[in-house]
Amino acid sequence: GGADRVLVATTAQAPMISTPPGVPVADACTITPALRAWIECLIDSRVEQASQNILEGDFASFVAHSRREGAAASAAHAAASQQAEQARQRLEAQVQGLADAQARLLAVVEALSGDAERQHSSDLRARSDALVTVERVMSTVDELQRTVEQDGDGLHARLRQAEAALLDLQRGHAEETARFR
Repeated sequence: GGADRVLVATTAQAPMISTPPGVPVADACTITPALRAWIECLIDSRVEQASQNILEGDFASFVAHSRREGAAASAAHAAASQQAEQARQRLEAQVQGLADAQARLLAVVEALSGDAERQHSSDLRARSDALVTVERVMSTVDELQRTVEQDGDGLHARLRQAEAALLDLQRGHAEETARFR
């Protein structure tokens, strides 16, 4: 502020002032301490202003760069979110497809299991029926064998009786034939 008011005295602007002998006269090439202070203050002010402008420009550039990067990151995030959502939807569709396939497979396995169970039950019934039939046949064979044995014993006895009777008849016939002779 006060340094701006310091006047620079040059030979072209100000008239020559006479100085007493022995006092040095400042010539136009010599800088007085007040002038030096004013110039330094002016330079410091301009450097500070330039630095501020550079910093503000850098900061503005940094902010603009950050905004661009933020927008790019936001766009990338939005794209990634959209891709993730699409991937999630595809995965859900695949999981649903697997669940449907598993349900169909379970229905097929249950049907096969039911068929196998019914077949096994049918096989068991057929085996049981066959076993009962075999047991009946064996019982019938045993009965027939006993009957045949009993009938055979009775027949054998009758046959022996018939043989004995035949022998008696043959003897009787032989005796009678011998008497008539």
